[in-house]
Amino acid sequence: MASVSKRSNPRPLIHFLGGSVGGFVGLCVGHPFDTLRVRMQTQGVQGVFKNATDCFFKTVSREGARGLYKGISSPLSFYVIQKTFQWGTYGNLHTMLKSRYGSDKLPLRYAFLAGAGAGIVTSFIITPMDRVKILLQVQYPKHLENSSALVEPASSTKFTGALDVVRKLWKTAGIRGLFCGYLPTLFREISGSGTYFYMYEFWKVYFSTEAKPKILLLLLSGGLTGVITWTVCFPFDVVKSRIQSESFHGNTFQIMKKGFQEEGLGVFFRGWRPAMLRAFPVHAAVIVTYDIFMRVAK
Repeated sequence: MASVSKRSNPRPLIHFLGGSVGGFVGLCVGHPFDTLRVRMQTQGVQGVFKNATDCFFKTVSREGARGLYKGISSPLSFYVIQKTFQWGTYGNLHTMLKSRYGSDKLPLRYAFLAGAGAGIVTSFIITPMDRVKILLQVQYPKHLENSSALVEPASSTKFTGALDVVRKLWKTAGIRGLFCGYLPTLFREISGSGTYFYMYEFWKVYFSTEAKPKILLLLLSGGLTGVITWTVCFPFDVVKSRIQSESFHGNTFQIMKKGFQEEGLGVFFRGWRPAMLRAFPVHAAVIVTYDIFMRVAK
């Protein structure tokens, strides 16, 4: 077997730093699309939004451009932390597997396993982050609150910002309030993160045999990786959003069953279009930024 060179295994901290830089860039690019996705996912059967385009124009016309950035204060710090641990955990697990098997080139299934491991770690970070973000994102202007087309959150409490959400959730439910929706988040992160890094390694090999692939190829592979990953884990994301927004009651499996019975299979892909519009540029930006950082760091 080929030996693993020290040069190919950067210091463990470098993976974490690369992930934090990539996460910040990705957040700046993608938050408006994330707001559209969450609003599409959490509306009722007779939704106020016909599609993603309609959701965009109604949000901007009624709330201004700031409406697209609702809840950004929560992921502003946590998303960077999440990406830091996601890429850092993956990079170090993948490096450990290379050392364990004594080869720089591992079968792609090991990328999936390392990615799934990273997903388990990051699920603990993402759950409270998304809980806070989603509760802010589904707060509509007063003239829309009583619309029959919206599913009103179970709690009538209104929040002034991310810290206010954390304070009120902790006061009423303790840590369970912040970790509401953990199970579908865990399912989403294991399937999504495993797929993400499997595709990341796959496209790197497919698009280029060079040691330093061109930026355009990295952008394309990053965007495709994001689209495929979100498509795989999207059903869990829909369930997670419904639980964390308090728009629907029940556990993960009850909400999946009820959603399918009332709205059909399509319910599990509600909000898919804005998610894909977000996924391509965000993950293209994250992967290119991470790759450039790792090249410089080496």
